[in-house]
Amino acid sequence: SAAGPVYSAYSPTNGWSAQSQTRSTPQTAYSQKVLRTSPTKNQMIMAIQDAGRNVNLAVWNGSNWDNFTSAGAGNSLTTRSFDVAYEQLTGRAILAYRGGDGTTGTWPPSETIYYRIWTGTAWDAVSAGITDQSIAGTYSIDWVSLYPKPGTNQIVMLFHMTNGLLYGRVWNGAAWSTPPTTLNPTAALCPSSQFFDFAYE
Repeated sequence: SAAGPVYSAYSPTNGWSAQSQTRSTPQTAYSQKVLRTSPTKNQMIMAIQDAGRNVNLAVWNGSNWDNFTSAGAGNSLTTRSFDVAYEQLTGRAILAYRGGDGTTGTWPPSETIYYRIWTGTAWDAVSAGITDQSIAGTYSIDWVSLYPKPGTNQIVMLFHMTNGLLYGRVWNGAAWSTPPTTLNPTAALCPSSQFFDFAYE
C-alpha cells in the first residue's frame, strides 16, 4: 500500500484475519521482500526494498510490527540482493545485503556485501564489507540468498554476480569463511535471476 506493506494472520480456528497495516516505510514504493521466522520465539523479521534502493527491516513480536529500520542502500532495483536468516540455536538473525552506489572496478569496491546481526532485541552496527578482492572488477552483485543449517548456528550464503558467476561463503556463528568459493567456473546464462538453490541433507 502507499503507507507500507499490509498483512493477514492465519489461525487454525478462525482462518485468515482481515488485512492490517504495518508501520509506514520510509518510501511508498517497494519491490523485493522476504519474511523469516525465528526458531526460538514467536518472532519474525520482514525485509523490504524501497525505491531508494534501501533495505528496510521490521520485527514482529507476536502481536505487532515495530517501526521499520533502514539498514543501508545500494541494492539492485530489479533483483533481490539481500536476505535474512536466523541462527537455529541462538535465535539471532543475520541480514546480508549489497551496499554501495553501484560503481565497480576499484578496490575496495563501492559495491560489496555487508551484514548486520539481530541480537534478539536490536540490530548491531553495519559490518565491514565482506566481498573478497579477488572478485572485484567490472561486475556487481545481483542476488544474495542465505540458508540456515538445522540444529546449528551455521548459515550458507550464496551470491551471484552480473557476469553469471556464483560464489559461496559459510557463517560459523561468529565469522564468515574466507575467501568466497567459486561454485560455477562457467558463467550462467541468466545472471539477472536466481539460477541456483541450496539444501542441507
